[in-house]
Amino acid sequence: MLNRPRYAVLESLSIALPMLCLMISGCSRGKELAPVKGEVLQFGIGLANAWVEFYPEFEEETGAFIGRTDEMGQFELLYTANAKGATVGKYTVRIGTGGLPDPNGSDTPTPRVLLYEQTGVEVHSGDNELLFEFREGLTPKKDHS
Repeated sequence: MLNRPRYAVLESLSIALPMLCLMISGCSRGKELAPVKGEVLQFGIGLANAWVEFYPEFEEETGAFIGRTDEMGQFELLYTANAKGATVGKYTVRIGTGGLPDPNGSDTPTPRVLLYEQTGVEVHSGDNELLFEFREGLTPKKDHS
């Protein structure tokens, strides 16, 4: 009789653990990450310190995948601090400047300015190398996010 509760616990675990594994693997299957790197050019020159944000156009994903360009205009998207890339699908891409600490020492970040927006940008399985180039005559738009 003393062993009866132990068997009940083991029986419950034998059902719960496989279900938990199925739930976890089902979630990760929908989140295939693909590396996304690229370049942002303004008037043919790499745009330094620009933010690059990919907003999903599909329901399964919320939030943005983000990156920041280096001094040559190169960027790489981040999923989390430890995982690079974005999930496979279509995105609206927004690129702008600002949002960094004020160089004059103020605690207030510099204002964000939206420079470019494009819908329907696809991230495919495997490596993704993208180029975003601003043409002459582009009027910067104020970012309201």
